[in-house]
Amino acid sequence: YKIVHRHYSNSTMYFELLAAKQGGADCLIAHSHNSTQFNTKLLHQLCRNPLYRLTRWHLACSEDAGLWMFGNHPFDIIPNGIDLERYHFDPQKRNAKRRELGLGQELLIGHVGRFTAVKNQAFILSVFQRFLELEPDARLILVGEGEDRADITRLSQSLPLTGHVIIPGSRADVPELMMAMDAFIMPSLYEGLPLTLVEAQAASLPCLVADTISPEAKLTDKLSYMSLQEGPQIWAVQLRQLARQPRLDQTEAIRRAGYDIREVSQRLRYIYLNASGQAADPVPPAGPPSRS
Repeated sequence: YKIVHRHYSNSTMYFELLAAKQGGADCLIAHSHNSTQFNTKLLHQLCRNPLYRLTRWHLACSEDAGLWMFGNHPFDIIPNGIDLERYHFDPQKRNAKRRELGLGQELLIGHVGRFTAVKNQAFILSVFQRFLELEPDARLILVGEGEDRADITRLSQSLPLTGHVIIPGSRADVPELMMAMDAFIMPSLYEGLPLTLVEAQAASLPCLVADTISPEAKLTDKLSYMSLQEGPQIWAVQLRQLARQPRLDQTEAIRRAGYDIREVSQRLRYIYLNASGQAADPVPPAGPPSRS
């Protein structure tokens, strides 16, 4: 292979790309994805500079991801694009999905994410318990799989939430489910720029997220940050306010932020087509600015 493009969350990809170079690849691309919780941080620090010298292109899905991988060296931001047409808010799709879920006019609070400690789904249940005091007919849907799914299911059954919580596992209809929701909640203990929040904003869904999540996640005014220290009651009040907001189309805002998969694919195509040159040309100006 002439080009090897490695996506990873820490600089130990250096060893794989070194093997690729020894195997004959002359254009190596390091693409950073968010991870500030790497167990062997010292090894990551040791490999960063060798990785940078070895590779021709240095890409990141966000500013934080680039700084984590490349430090003060220049890099280009290539966002994790999505198919905006799939997430474009459609009232008919919303109504159809709500009928499928057995919903009428009651509010539906949603979350999409892996069931794991960092996603903090137990806190979501605590918030929703307070939310029901404000909106007794409301429903909560937690979409995803993971090692903590059984524990969260048992916890939801132990709380006075019977009949109000839906835990359907992994789903292929996430865009339609997001359209059916009235607000999205993500109280992660730590997070970079989760693609789920890009999708939720593209679906014009109001989002309430923990301030532990990167500021880069705010692509529209539909996303609000809150400290986990505020507690479930304050979260519930804010969530109710957001859930009552009208749905306004956010497609163009997401496109301007650089997350249209069509534009992202064109930027990658440009990189690949120019990879055979002695010196790579700059990435065409689209989406977020590059760090240089």
